[in-house]
Amino acid sequence: MERSALKQSQLCGSWEMKERLGTGGFGHVYLYQHLVLKHKSSFGAE
Repeated sequence: MERSALKQSQLCGSWEMKERLGTGGFGHVYLYQHLVLKHKSSFGAE
């Protein structure tokens, strides 16, 4: 799986996109981190 660093931060509400974790059959998977709580979660996008 290929990881890709982002050139600039991208925000989605209180979540900041940290990096692309990989690509699969349903699209790309990204690592997000909550700005206040510092929780990390992955999200898929087509």
